[in-house]
Amino acid sequence: GSWAPKYSNQDQYLEINLGHQEPVYGVIVRGSPVYDEYVTSYKVLYSPDGSIFYYILNEENYPVIFRGSIDTTTPVRQVFDTPVEAKVVRINPQTWNNGISLRVELIGCAEELTTIHALRGETGAIFKPQYCDDEMGLSDGKMGIHQISTSSDLSPEHSKINLKLNENSSWQPFTNSPTEWIQFDFLEPRNITGLITKGGKDGWVTAFTVQYSQNEKEWNPILDNTQNEKVFLANYNGVMPHVTNFDLPVNTRYIRIVPAKWHNDIQMRVEMV
Repeated sequence: GSWAPKYSNQDQYLEINLGHQEPVYGVIVRGSPVYDEYVTSYKVLYSPDGSIFYYILNEENYPVIFRGSIDTTTPVRQVFDTPVEAKVVRINPQTWNNGISLRVELIGCAEELTTIHALRGETGAIFKPQYCDDEMGLSDGKMGIHQISTSSDLSPEHSKINLKLNENSSWQPFTNSPTEWIQFDFLEPRNITGLITKGGKDGWVTAFTVQYSQNEKEWNPILDNTQNEKVFLANYNGVMPHVTNFDLPVNTRYIRIVPAKWHNDIQMRVEMV
């Protein structure tokens, strides 16, 4: 089963009492096993004693909004930048699909400081990868429109011209299908460390895959640690930017972004970093 509150609003929370203080390294969430309901973003609060609660904060000291589920079944794992010592943890949903429904696992810690992937029975060392956050020039015009290709455009108002993060509109393909893509040509091999995405007024991409090529003929997918094509989490609304960092930089001339899942319509704004 899963937890579902009586009301679906941002005042709801799921509280997990560990009984005593323990180090908590992160959270794994899933949606309902029965209904098409899942939490797409959430905040995390913790308490050392069960009475005073603190938010997990970002570098600007604002509560972190964690990316949640992209469907009802896929476990989505989020690791905190800094572990917390907590007796009680609260998961506070911010956005959701159809209704709030939640299954949760907390990521604990062994003496070797390895994370416990509770839903998959794996262990792996915790580290924070270094990455470059210099934009590649789409938003400021350094990258020419001739360096961008798309599988299709719905209309002139939703074409590759509208891919910039600061555009009022957005790119939308002719069909909502995983055969659509956005392609960037950097003209020469470059080290690509990730991308920033936004959605549009009528939809957004919730997950995507990435392919790269040196010659535009042979394409390789970015793989996960099981050697399967990696599915990257993306946006949970059309407004907030979402930063995706690759585990390792990709040295390539061409990159393709392929939408895998979306809300309503495929609409994207993108900047490579």
